[in-house]
Amino acid sequence: MKKALIRGSLLFALLGLYPATQTLAQKATTVEGSKVEGAKAQTLQPVKIASPAVAPVKAETVTLKPAKAAPAPVKVSTVSVKGATPVTAAKATTIVKATAGGGEELSKEEVDSLIKAGVIKTMTHEEIEDHTRKREERFLMMVNKPAPAFTATDLSGKTYALEQLKGKTVVLNFWFIGCKPCIMEMPHLNEVVQKYKQEDVVFLAFALDQEEELRKFLAKTPFNYNIVPDANRISRDAYGVNAFPTSLVIDKDGILRDYLTGYSEDVGEKLSKMIEKARQQQ
Repeated sequence: MKKALIRGSLLFALLGLYPATQTLAQKATTVEGSKVEGAKAQTLQPVKIASPAVAPVKAETVTLKPAKAAPAPVKVSTVSVKGATPVTAAKATTIVKATAGGGEELSKEEVDSLIKAGVIKTMTHEEIEDHTRKREERFLMMVNKPAPAFTATDLSGKTYALEQLKGKTVVLNFWFIGCKPCIMEMPHLNEVVQKYKQEDVVFLAFALDQEEELRKFLAKTPFNYNIVPDANRISRDAYGVNAFPTSLVIDKDGILRDYLTGYSEDVGEKLSKMIEKARQQQ
């Protein structure tokens, strides 16, 4: 009797486990898509598993700029498209970061190359303010006085001497290839050149870059001024320019009448007004 009860209990336990073991057996599959029942293999049909609906994904290309190491506590100036603050790039006092309209700025490679060449360096906020004040004072002292004399030869081989340009309005622009705001203002300056094409107005652009570099750049980016290469001596020594871009307007008597530093969206309009003002001088 005792043995019969034990057998009955075991049978009941096995019957109780049967549904669970059956479920597990139904889920067991091999890599080939088969399951084994005893000695007989039975092939299973692929079962599609319902997945929640996924909204279509739009692929976009994202361009990442190289990460820039954060400098030691030095505040670097930012040049805004709408502002008149210039990019500075002189040998002794320059700013290494220039932000244009959409947040563009000099790449790390461009900055490193300019630093290596000794063209630019970082400035503290206080140094920038002092630099700006001194620049304004210097230009104000030059306005309404004879412009510093110069003789320069452009990329086409034509030589210009300020003394020989008397009787004409002379527009000077100071720039360099690595200056983003300088490049941004070029289309506006080209419009001004076209506007005064039939007038006695001479447009000269003094670039800090060498002739070979300028020719490669100008092949892709038109700038309709008469371009003078390697003009650092005239920019720095004769006119004391260390902020780029900078424009100066000289009247027909050789008097410096006005100046404009930095880029703004209405730079063409501002420059035209400066030219008209100089032309009206007696």
